[in-house]
Amino acid sequence: MQLHADLTLPADVDTSTLAWVPSPAAGVHRKMIERDGAEQARCTSRVTYAPDSVFPPHGHPCGEEILVLSGTFHDEHGTYPAGTFMRNAHGETHAPGSVEGCELLVKLRHLTASRVAAPGVSAAGRLVVDTSHANPGWRPLPALQGSVRGLWLAGESIESSWLLEATPGSEFKLPHEDGSPPAGEELYALATGRWSRRPPGTTATYAAPEGGRFFVKVGHLAGVR
Repeated sequence: MQLHADLTLPADVDTSTLAWVPSPAAGVHRKMIERDGAEQARCTSRVTYAPDSVFPPHGHPCGEEILVLSGTFHDEHGTYPAGTFMRNAHGETHAPGSVEGCELLVKLRHLTASRVAAPGVSAAGRLVVDTSHANPGWRPLPALQGSVRGLWLAGESIESSWLLEATPGSEFKLPHEDGSPPAGEELYALATGRWSRRPPGTTATYAAPEGGRFFVKVGHLAGVR
């Protein structure tokens, strides 16, 4: 399946207009935002788990990132309330589910082929960040207008994932590594469900007329397989 799969093109999706699509597991549905491939595709999705639903044990080549948007998510390693960010490394497996139900933002294959091949990446292990108690915490970021702060979640080299929080009326650009050319960027608005992607070599100015929080990923699109 290919959906906004050409990384050389910008893409903008209002996920509130997308239909929920059943997954292979009962009680688990997805809104497919972008996708290139079959069940273990490079993709970005909103995923919902009905109460007491589970997904069979599985792995994710080239890694996985999860942000718990609502409810409580779990796997054999722990339980994760809303606001938890998880990053599973290349080669890891887990058996996820939810007792009370939950909604997630999920990215698969966030690692490029070159990073997977780098020493130590495959064995780098999983990362879990409770964004309500994250250390070193939120820090101010430059804004064209208004006020923006960011919480760094994870990353390697020029690739990184953040939460951003903007005051109403803010305008801002995304935080790329200093001195590096943009290698792609994505932004997902938690309040509205709008998702934007800009290809390598480009960037955008984002407006937050009502403020809010945003999941942001930068520097990850060049060389993605």
